[in-house]
Amino acid sequence: MWLDKYGTQPSLYIQVVQLKARALIQLNKIDNCIAFINALEPQVRNDKGVLMTKARALQNKGCLREALPLFQHLYADHAAAYKDHKTYALGLGRHLQLLGGAGNLKKAQAIYTRLRTRTAAGRENTPCDDKDIELALGRCLQLLGGADNLEKALAIYTRLRTRAAGGRENTPCNDKDIELTLGRCFELMGGTHNLQQALTIFTRLRLRAAGGRVNTPCNDKDIELTLARLLRLMGGEQNREQVWAIYTRLRHRTAGGLPNSLCNDKDIELALAGFLIDMEMWSQFDELRIEARHFPGFEPHLCLSVRHFRQLLGTPGISPAHVRLLGRALKSAVLAVEVGGLMNASCLSQLAHCVRLLTFFPKVWLQEGGIQHKQMRGLRTATKFLFDTANKIAPCRHGQDKDQDWRVREQELLTLLSQQQAARKLPSPLTQ
Repeated sequence: MWLDKYGTQPSLYIQVVQLKARALIQLNKIDNCIAFINALEPQVRNDKGVLMTKARALQNKGCLREALPLFQHLYADHAAAYKDHKTYALGLGRHLQLLGGAGNLKKAQAIYTRLRTRTAAGRENTPCDDKDIELALGRCLQLLGGADNLEKALAIYTRLRTRAAGGRENTPCNDKDIELTLGRCFELMGGTHNLQQALTIFTRLRLRAAGGRVNTPCNDKDIELTLARLLRLMGGEQNREQVWAIYTRLRHRTAGGLPNSLCNDKDIELALAGFLIDMEMWSQFDELRIEARHFPGFEPHLCLSVRHFRQLLGTPGISPAHVRLLGRALKSAVLAVEVGGLMNASCLSQLAHCVRLLTFFPKVWLQEGGIQHKQMRGLRTATKFLFDTANKIAPCRHGQDKDQDWRVREQELLTLLSQQQAARKLPSPLTQ
């Protein structure tokens, strides 16, 4: 084995082990990375750097519960030196954020606050000069949600921006991370004024990245996708045309200049897929072949579920087509929940919407699918559990502006199905 030659130099040996493990993660060979680490001798396997790499591999795989003890061990037992304290505090805090739930988010906030206090020479409730710590605390406050927490996050980002701009207030800085994070905070806060503030920030970032050329695309994927997402949220025909142009350009460049070709960038393809859902362009969505391309993570399954569910809501009347579309939406939603480790709020919420609609379907349709009437109460209980769990995992969901158009259609369909049940003198989920 090529690693054997470093056996007489333990520190070099461990560095090589870490490099190989990290390379496997970068190549998206997560199972290979974990198997490689597990096969190492105990002394090497339990090195703090190797443990951190394994924790991140498990995290990337979606095995959040399995990764948690590793992050906790590193934070508790290897954080004496400041450099290690920062590394493991940020690692554990971000992992707790992924796990979600108010309790975990509060724990993450406490970890960041302690780290911030240590960095600020022991002064509590005092900003520190470390951008990574300040951004982590701000993002945690955003996830906790609520107007007060969003204002605190905004204050953190504004301070960072002022410092990065040489002390000049209300002045853009040259730090892309700070500017993007500030803009996304305005976007999350919602409202016309805040969205316009975000648009100004993203447009200025794009202008600088494009060498000062106005209304010109830049070569920074993060900026382009962030701008497109905001324009989708703002709505309007002109904004939609810009979104289409952004996605088309990104895709064209990533596909090596080939027009109308699939690219292998998951972020771009799923962003385009989401836009096609917004526009109800079902045939164009299907041309993306999301299901056949096996992108990693829960996002492709969630995207497919939303696609079928939205088409269902746009299909007039009540027909067997609704059964087929809901079946596909349910299948993809279940896969999304499984791949997401049962811990992603969006996946749980999507599955809840699907199951709730199922409980309103005509009795004969349910019986054809093998569902008996006595099972309805269990499905309604499951729906409530899924919605409640999603809201516990991501408390900030309550305060976010949501696309109301499809929700109105969903309620109209539920009402229509309920009325048909009443006409057949069947029990209605609305009255039970």
